[in-house]
Amino acid sequence: MAKDVRIYKYESRKDAEARIRSAKRLVVILIPLLQGEAEILHTHRKSIMSEALWKLTEAETQKYKTRYCSKAVWELPDLDSAGIDLIHEHVFQKAIMAEQLLRDVSMDVKKTLENAFGCVVTKKEHDRLADYGHEDGWKRYRMAGIAVVNAEKSDRTTGKVSFVPQTL
Repeated sequence: MAKDVRIYKYESRKDAEARIRSAKRLVVILIPLLQGEAEILHTHRKSIMSEALWKLTEAETQKYKTRYCSKAVWELPDLDSAGIDLIHEHVFQKAIMAEQLLRDVSMDVKKTLENAFGCVVTKKEHDRLADYGHEDGWKRYRMAGIAVVNAEKSDRTTGKVSFVPQTL
């Protein structure tokens, strides 16, 4: 019997819109609560905000079926037997976003939440991204030499690959 091969594929959840709305609302509710609560240690406030942002980055898809993945992940012939660890990486770093949301009362929350999304990379690529932790967004990927595929607009069967231009 032939083994099923699991290739990378973007798959939006059936209830993605509701999950996204819910996660965004959670963050919006938490901001004034956590900003104005001096008795809650900053480390706890940041942890709670970070968890809420994590929920948002996983609202549209499952953890390893995000809209974006590295070219290396896209080209893996079989995600299960490749022997490569995959990482759900936050393009705009979650820790930075959490800190900004907690400290900057004038921040554009809507814009910040639009930047809360993930990209699946290999462990090796994740380590390279860490070298550019002082940067954020797609610039970090470009500096690390990681081309990113928009898996929603790409098709393995036809060979069509749509890259995120900012990463090239």
